[in-house]
Amino acid sequence: MRSIVFDFYIVVLFPLLGISIVSLWNSIRLYRTTVWCKEPEKVAKLAKRLIWISASAAAFLVALVFINDGIKIVVICGLWYVLSVAAFVSIYFPLKSSWEHAQKRDWLSLAISIVAILLATASTVYFIHQGINTRHIVCPNCSESQE
Repeated sequence: MRSIVFDFYIVVLFPLLGISIVSLWNSIRLYRTTVWCKEPEKVAKLAKRLIWISASAAAFLVALVFINDGIKIVVICGLWYVLSVAAFVSIYFPLKSSWEHAQKRDWLSLAISIVAILLATASTVYFIHQGINTRHIVCPNCSESQE
């Protein structure tokens, strides 16, 4: 069970926490610089909303570290499947761009798009397998037909 939690921390939690902290920092900077904007009320409202979203995401991710392992495993299992769906959907964009680059015969951009497709596919497979492993920890005696 510890290896699944550790994998989740390294692959998902710490990068998302870093992104939410950077987003919070940038939102605070945006809020402080609204004086120089053409529409300061509109930008200040947007900055406050971004601060709220970033702080909530960071608080949720930090709280996830400190909750009970039983609850954490169930949450992690659901998050692995959410990430696998998001990774699967992310395959569409490099597919679309690779088709456009192939029609234009832009070989370097096509190669970059193909690498992006491979990375998105590998991420999807990794997230699906981590979800399966976590599900077996949550319900060790369940088979595929019982779920």
